[in-house]
Amino acid sequence: MRKLLLGAASIIASAGVTAGVAAAQTTISDIGPDSDATVNADQSWSREVTSSNDLNVENNHDATAASGDAENTDNNSGGGASTGDTGNNSGFTADLSVDSSASSVNTTAVTPATGDVTISDVGPNSSATVNASSTNTSTVDLNNTINVENNVTQNATSGHATVNGNGTGGDASTGSVTNTSTSSITLSVKQ
Repeated sequence: MRKLLLGAASIIASAGVTAGVAAAQTTISDIGPDSDATVNADQSWSREVTSSNDLNVENNHDATAASGDAENTDNNSGGGASTGDTGNNSGFTADLSVDSSASSVNTTAVTPATGDVTISDVGPNSSATVNASSTNTSTVDLNNTINVENNVTQNATSGHATVNGNGTGGDASTGSVTNTSTSSITLSVKQ
């Protein structure tokens, strides 16, 4: 049995690569009698993406409000004594967004290495074989760490109002004290 020599047959395997995707065409023709023609096409593609995002937000707010002292003492007639109003307002807004979706796109499989296969003019007792192998591997490792710390300390103390030691006592009042704290945290993670 004779084996076909490469010079006696036409075996064409061409490949073009565009944008990371292989396109190929395989042609086997003019195989003589009692001959074997084989084309082995092996192709592998791998992609590894690692994305790490660390977001840290820290807000520390200390607020103190205290109305002053008001005294009316040692007078023949007592007058009114009052303290003023106090207030604290604290606002904190954190809007955090992490978008890692671009790290996991474009994992399209590669076109098989042989592409279009054409076999023609194979002689008697001959064989023409095309073996194709494609291996596609994609690994995406996404790590997102988000830390939000909001520490609010508020103290409010109304002052003293004193009317003491007068022949006729007057009015005494203390002012109002207000503390307000508002926190708004929005987290958005897209993978």
